[in-house]
Amino acid sequence: MNGKVLPVSQHDYRTYPNVANLFSIISGHEETLPWVCNHFIQLVYFSSLRKIDYTNKTDSFFDPLLFDCPWLNIQYTHRDAIAHVWRGNFTRFAIDAVDMGNYLYFLADQYYIRESEAYGKHPHHHDMFIYGYDPKAEIFYIADNLRNGKYVQTTCGFEEMEQAYAHADPMKDWFDCRVMSISFKPRTYFQYERYLSFDTIAVADALSRYVNGVKPATRMCMENSYGLEVYERLQEYLTELKEGREVADIRLLHVLHEHKKLMRVRIRYMLEHGYLEDEQWLSRYSAVEKEHEVCVGVMLKYSLTGDGKLLDRIQTGLREIVPLEKELLQGIIRQLREGRHATGLTV
Repeated sequence: MNGKVLPVSQHDYRTYPNVANLFSIISGHEETLPWVCNHFIQLVYFSSLRKIDYTNKTDSFFDPLLFDCPWLNIQYTHRDAIAHVWRGNFTRFAIDAVDMGNYLYFLADQYYIRESEAYGKHPHHHDMFIYGYDPKAEIFYIADNLRNGKYVQTTCGFEEMEQAYAHADPMKDWFDCRVMSISFKPRTYFQYERYLSFDTIAVADALSRYVNGVKPATRMCMENSYGLEVYERLQEYLTELKEGREVADIRLLHVLHEHKKLMRVRIRYMLEHGYLEDEQWLSRYSAVEKEHEVCVGVMLKYSLTGDGKLLDRIQTGLREIVPLEKELLQGIIRQLREGRHATGLTV
């Protein structure tokens, strides 16, 4: 039996595994870029989870964009089916899936994965991604937030994965005791073709929802904050962190930094394809991205030193840069809605 490793791309979007896994699959395919540029615009702060994430729908509480990507085939296999058809042999199931060109995405207990910080210390139920295997070495190629919360691509033994899979707590399984098999579609279904091109109207509307913090008209969403309002929640969190009422969580700043990287990719795409013409859009927005990169570095330093003055630096930097982002995006929205090319920045 020969091994198989499915293609995975290197990319900059690694805060959350669902987004990281999505980009690992699609980033090597240029044809997916317009879809990416149409999405990853609106942000939501989940108050109950103290989490900032991407959202696209205007009428739902939670919608991982992985599930909406028209370039992916997604199948679900319940754990009971694996137990029945594959006699509980997860390794055999995983090998069969990879041989068919499927990446696997499911819940596992990192306590049993040697590459994890949790190995042999404490249970840690988390997303797991398999993209290949080597039968001679008896290893799977995997990716997850394994090392100090960092998303990494590495390997683990067949037996490690058997144990990690078997000990996943069904009460903590957001996959609902199912394993996702994901494959890339070289040709999308004809029904999706209208969603594959860059959509200036949809992008302008999403940017407007982001700038104005528009909430979905759903009762479940009322407790959450959207768009630029997430920065108000972040400021509150940083104040509570200084007062010792919160713990350091760098993911909040990481996902914001990723958001700015994606926004810069979107602006460059609009420049390259004639939706915008003045290169200053990109150079000025780069200042927004740079400040977020600095804030991530300062937060890392705070996690090592506990120096509260570093949190003051983050709060000040964000207060100063958010108005600039708002101003720049409002200018881009105007030009997209007017349907004309930029003739120079007026913001």
